[in-house]
Amino acid sequence: MLNQYYVILELDLSYQLSPNALTRIYVKAADGAVTPLGQFASVSSSIAPLAVNHQGQIPSVTLSFNLAPGATIGEAVWTIQQTVADMRLPPSIAGSFQGNAPMWQQQPYPGTA
Repeated sequence: MLNQYYVILELDLSYQLSPNALTRIYVKAADGAVTPLGQFASVSSSIAPLAVNHQGQIPSVTLSFNLAPGATIGEAVWTIQQTVADMRLPPSIAGSFQGNAPMWQQQPYPGTA
């Protein structure tokens, strides 16, 4: 469907009694006429995040990891890189390491010379 937008509204407490209260919201047009919201928008309830993480301007997801006992950060980085390569993600999905992990990205598999 064209021109479909998802909007999260924050309402005055008096409109938060039930989703049906949204039928009492009117929008003023440029000519001064008031139109019920339901005339040009469909309202549906769903679960949505209150905030979306970003890396720069791009929406992102943060995944964290801990090291297994006796494992090194180099081994963890190598394992994550191999797992991501095996997943064959589309080019639009990119990953990066933060913290101490980036310095280990170009290293050979731990334990090899």
